[in-house]
Amino acid sequence: MVTLYDPAIRTYRWFIEKNGLTRLARSTRPRIEETIVQLKRLLSGDNASTVLYVIKETIHWDELRLLGLGPLHDAEHLESLRGWLLSFAARVVVYSSREFASVCHELGALINQYNRFCLQRHRALQDALTAGKLSEPHARYLKQQWNVNREGHAQFIRKWTELSLTINDRLGIKLCIDYYEALGTIE
Repeated sequence: MVTLYDPAIRTYRWFIEKNGLTRLARSTRPRIEETIVQLKRLLSGDNASTVLYVIKETIHWDELRLLGLGPLHDAEHLESLRGWLLSFAARVVVYSSREFASVCHELGALINQYNRFCLQRHRALQDALTAGKLSEPHARYLKQQWNVNREGHAQFIRKWTELSLTINDRLGIKLCIDYYEALGTIE
């Protein structure tokens, strides 16, 4: 009788963990799907209310091209992120609770890449502005548009971070990346 106690306890714990993971996967699925929709909107090249649109607008400015900052817009990198998101979104439609961990991890990695892309562009644009390399109309446009449109980015990152912390807390492990550097304003 004693020899069956440990395996029975382990089986019971495994069942409870599996059941908890299934419930968590089911309860967070709508928020994960909403996150994907929001990320698609933020990565859209034609959405004028995103920081990517502001970045796309700045590539036409002569003063930034002459600085040699490198590819601010980097269409190839953005297409890679968009392709990754499309592939990921198709897989999420049919994922099971067994795949929940990998879904959360991959979505966190994708969001991290998007956030890093925006942070790098922010630094380059802020440096150009600080160095006085932009004309007054371009400087004013950049400050205004960036600061207005970064709010959507910041809100998206905040919501995902809250969901990541919830998932990590309920699972008791760090499954999702739950810290993202904040995208600053341009001053």
